[in-house]
Amino acid sequence: RVAGQRMQQIFSALPDEWKQFPLNELKFEPDQFIKPSNFVIRTHNKKDSGARLLTNEDEGEGAVLVFVAMQGDPNGSLPADNKSLKYLLPDGYSATVLLGHEMFFRKMFVEGLKKITNSEEIKFEMVMSPDGKKIEKIIGLSGSRVRAVPESIVVGGIEYSVQSTFADIHVKNSSKDDVFEMHLEGGRNPYILWREIGLDTHLHTPSGAGVYTRWELLYNLFLKVTEGTLALDCIAEKSEVGVHNYTSSIPESHRESLANAMSSWMTTLFNEGMSDFVQPLKNINIFTLNSLLFRGENAVKLEDVHYPTDLAVFGHVGPTQTAFSITQLEPVIGQGEKLQFTTEPVLPNLTWKVENILGETVPVGSITSAGLYTAPTGAQLKGKFARVRVTASQGGHTSSALVTVMSRGIT
Repeated sequence: RVAGQRMQQIFSALPDEWKQFPLNELKFEPDQFIKPSNFVIRTHNKKDSGARLLTNEDEGEGAVLVFVAMQGDPNGSLPADNKSLKYLLPDGYSATVLLGHEMFFRKMFVEGLKKITNSEEIKFEMVMSPDGKKIEKIIGLSGSRVRAVPESIVVGGIEYSVQSTFADIHVKNSSKDDVFEMHLEGGRNPYILWREIGLDTHLHTPSGAGVYTRWELLYNLFLKVTEGTLALDCIAEKSEVGVHNYTSSIPESHRESLANAMSSWMTTLFNEGMSDFVQPLKNINIFTLNSLLFRGENAVKLEDVHYPTDLAVFGHVGPTQTAFSITQLEPVIGQGEKLQFTTEPVLPNLTWKVENILGETVPVGSITSAGLYTAPTGAQLKGKFARVRVTASQGGHTSSALVTVMSRGIT
């Protein structure tokens, strides 16, 4: 006791850098817009939450929950007990990442809109569902994007000058027409709708009449997981860029060429804009959420994503360590007995071996290529029991079990 008190005094007097070691560190890129600020860790018992235990699971099965508040966002409240929260790990997965739909939707839209309009000041309106629990759509109210275009186009020997040398996407509210909308349709994937009444960039004809474009575009955005990371596909469902207000001074034979030129300018502008729009999502370092508990970029491998309201991404913890696991981790068997080892999930072509644990030199028995283990006989055992290690391996992944072989039966 006296020695312990003395050691405690010495330890307490040490500087913090000698006493405190980080379990992990929050790291993120400067331009990353989802940045953790505060977090709380607790456990969640599977049975107490009302979830069904699998055949090989005991009553202690559960999950570690990490509640994360992002920079600029307030802290939330935790469930009072296990029953107050649904179990968040579906069968077959060992990791789930949830992002609140309002935070995700707002961040994805606003940051994407900034990329489109090259502006930090974006005005928008969020339209909530009648019950006020989720966002139904976001309407862009201001902003624009421009792209340089040729100063003129020659068709049939006639030069048509471009009144403005910039194509322009307007993101504004004009005459109560919402020209930029982002919807959550069908409960899974959002989509974007652009509508434009007129365009400042138009052709200037020799007679002085202007020719301008009108458009209506619909882009579907599909969330997906690619090579373990969250991504967003942007697919043009509808793309109508029309040229209007022709005058009699423009020959019919010229109009198709003029329309194709202007449509090409606008289509390029839209494609560039949408490419920038999805960029913020690609830059999300989803592993930042995991780094609270696990080190390394290989901490969690994402495999599937759903967006019913909140964003839910499912995967596996430490895939290089948990590609498979031996089901019987600490079996106890009698001398000379056989035990068939299995893995979860069941995999073919595993390599099985049995060996001494560190510091032991006892007979280990044998194991077949199919994982059937035969314990050493009583005559081979030197004491009342022996412990050996059985290992399954495949493609750099391994899982081991500690086997205890008894020389006599247990009564």
